[in-house]
Amino acid sequence: MNDSDDGLFFLIASERMQREIIVHYETSNVAVYDYKKNPGSYAGNHLEEWINGQADADAYFIVNFQLAIQNDEDIKRLNFSRDILSRLDKNIVFFMTQNTDNKLAKGAYDFYSYIKFRIFFEDEFVDAFASQQYDIINDFHIINTDLSATKNESIYVNSNQDDIDFNQPKELLLSMAISFVNKSQQYQNDFQYNDALSVLFKALDIRKKLLGAKHPDTAAVYHKISLIY
Repeated sequence: MNDSDDGLFFLIASERMQREIIVHYETSNVAVYDYKKNPGSYAGNHLEEWINGQADADAYFIVNFQLAIQNDEDIKRLNFSRDILSRLDKNIVFFMTQNTDNKLAKGAYDFYSYIKFRIFFEDEFVDAFASQQYDIINDFHIINTDLSATKNESIYVNSNQDDIDFNQPKELLLSMAISFVNKSQQYQNDFQYNDALSVLFKALDIRKKLLGAKHPDTAAVYHKISLIY
């Protein structure tokens, strides 16, 4: 993301996932403007001044942008500023929630037409897990993902069960796939390659069925499998 071509980009993620992404890029040459730390409505000239003041950055992350877009006037100012921001020839990524993306798709179509790419990040942890009744002691392992900050964000996955119940909610299944991928990395770190392949093939089954064989997330699993081989 910090090495992409110059242009305007949207990153769609929850506030929690936005924080996780920013933590990941702390050591990169990325300038971050967080509307949670700098509350206020959107103003294109203010953003332009901030970007020009950090001209050496590889990318500019505008975080919690959903807080800056609260009414129709904010959207009008956003549409008006599209030429100003695009002429900066910078890599500018707007972080926002799904609701704000939907709002801009309808009201900020002028600005929206300048967006080169939209990136979606789903939370690693879905509330549906909490409602599932699992026999944790006998059948499940706690999988701590790389993005996990507390024990409350651990995921329980039945890694002993070969068959996957595809009658479960799509969000739950896709989160299970993420968990399998993260678990495979733990196995790789311990040189347990057969176990790593086992959980990756489960993730592959889920993503092929729900996303399709040519989806980028499915391709990522194929790539991980190839690395193990």
